[in-house]
Amino acid sequence: MSGRRLTLCRAGKKIGGVCAGLARFLDVDPTLVRIVWLALALTPPGAGAIAYVAAWLIMPNEETAAPPAASTGSSQPVYS
Repeated sequence: MSGRRLTLCRAGKKIGGVCAGLARFLDVDPTLVRIVWLALALTPPGAGAIAYVAAWLIMPNEETAAPPAASTGSSQPVYS
């Protein structure tokens, strides 16, 4: 899992992108993650619902999670 970060997935989101981001991170089907999360949310303590909201607030967005493009601020051309 080197190089991958746990981020909100805006492309496959249904509510906040938490399940889609977790599925992408774990390399599993997002529907499976949603079913498991729903089962946890419907259990009597409601830990799944609390964990979902916490993850939604804590997980960074995918566009802000990656470092910005290499911008040195100089006007010198970059040759490849």
